[in-house]
Amino acid sequence: EEKRDVETGIKYGDQLIRIRPDAGLSYHFKANCYRQLGEFEKAKPLYEKSIEKRKGKASEGNSYNVSAYNYMFSGDFQTARKQYNLAISLAKTDWQWFLREFYLTVSYIFENDYIGAIDNINKVEKELLQREIDETTETNMIYWLSFQKMICYAHNQMEEEAYGALNKAVKTNKEYANLMNDENITRVAATESVRLNAWVNALFGKYEKARKNLETLKSQLVKLNDPTAMYGYYSLSGFTSLMEGNFKEALLDLEKGNPTDIYYNYFKALALKADGKEKDAEKLLIQIANVNFSDWDIAIVRNLAIKQLGNT
Repeated sequence: EEKRDVETGIKYGDQLIRIRPDAGLSYHFKANCYRQLGEFEKAKPLYEKSIEKRKGKASEGNSYNVSAYNYMFSGDFQTARKQYNLAISLAKTDWQWFLREFYLTVSYIFENDYIGAIDNINKVEKELLQREIDETTETNMIYWLSFQKMICYAHNQMEEEAYGALNKAVKTNKEYANLMNDENITRVAATESVRLNAWVNALFGKYEKARKNLETLKSQLVKLNDPTAMYGYYSLSGFTSLMEGNFKEALLDLEKGNPTDIYYNYFKALALKADGKEKDAEKLLIQIANVNFSDWDIAIVRNLAIKQLGNT
């Protein structure tokens, strides 16, 4: 991040527009630079120009989608959702439709409206059953919808619903692995089942169960010949320690987790703050608060990081 030079990127964007004034990508590129800087008002007309240049082309839907990101980050959720819906209407494939609906769901999480997010997930679920989609794809999509519900229910402290969604996610992920009949997919599904159970148990204060899950997870991941294999275990173990109030143990594990995982970096910032390392915590919180990209984990912790910074 320290080596990033967005201003130079903007200059190249100007040259792209000069060289290819009829290409939507030229305006899209420069708008992305402004969005990265948090200058959403400057990005808006450039995204609109990108949409204009891409009318009738395969990339038109994507232009509406990224324009929606920008409106969302500027706080204009109503316009953002109009743009998301236009992107959805232009989807050419089932997965394109599904992914764009996911971004619409995430827009509600950015607004701390978990019920709105769940309503959209339920809408997608109903439409999915009406589409002619092969069994394997449909099963995978149902897994992701159950996962999304689990996220929303858990972070909205709706325990019974969260565990119901968790169980459905684990069940459908196993069904998907069986349909794929692939050894690696089966292994990942089994590991994911343990990880999700540990996470939800920790979120609802069931630390003894979470620790048992974590021991199982550790035994599964330690066998893998991959330097990043244990990231998931250490991040989740550190998260659980922090929930238990053991911030020093939390820091030890979180330092061994994925350094680019924004969700867990928020909890690492809380652990640093509890350990009296205010400047390190603030630096991490500022990074999280300035992430201008759309995903469920970013949506949750970005809002929390902004609140933390407001309280310092």
